Amino acid sequence: MAFGKEFADWGDWAWISGGVAQLLVVGALEFVEKRRRDREHHEADRLRVAMKDALQPLTQRIASMPGMNKQQRGSQLTCVAEQATAAIKQLLANVDRLRVVVYEVVDDSSGLMKMMSYSGRGGPPPAPFVPGTLRGDLAIKMVREHGTKVTPDVDREPPQNYDGSKKGYETFISTSISDGVDAYGMLTVDAPNAGDLVDTDKQIVMLVADLLAIAFAERQR
Repeated sequence: MAFGKEFADWGDWAWISGGVAQLLVVGALEFVEKRRRDREHHEADRLRVAMKDALQPLTQRIASMPGMNKQQRGSQLTCVAEQATAAIKQLLANVDRLRVVVYEVVDDSSGLMKMMSYSGRGGPPPAPFVPGTLRGDLAIKMVREHGTKVTPDVDREPPQNYDGSKKGYETFISTSISDGVDAYGMLTVDAPNAGDLVDTDKQIVMLVADLLAIAFAERQR
């Protein structure tokens, strides 16, 4: 079509308008994709900083244990457990009224577990997991099998044979503190609002549990 030629009908205008619209759509999609990549990059950077801030004090405490005697390692393990609960609170700061508990196996033969460290919302102290009770037996079995349990909504999707206390929480993640051979205890996080803890949070909880397992093994050395 020569420059300056009158359009025979609206078809030419429609063709041009359609082409411009397509270019605008493509440009908008490219802009959105760039913003998404920028946000993801920013979020990844933010997460790396948060992970370093939260986990560096924990790893430093663990790294100091090999140079200690047995009594000192026992005391340091308590500090490590306290630092672990604080680290998870920091990494899952977006979860409202989060509670974090480290349980220790205090009797290898029966599997009895008692609270070692606690951080989060107030209330009665977490009860021990006692063998011979449904609640205790299920938790002890999971720990001995080096398992992990993620429950976004206790009411809608309770774990099989679940008999937890449900005292003030509607969602939880529990994972064994183990090195693949020995089981030392359990790390749990819970929150009062269903859906606040999701499967992706599991990776953070499991990572901290793995670090705790190193400290427990070092204590027993």
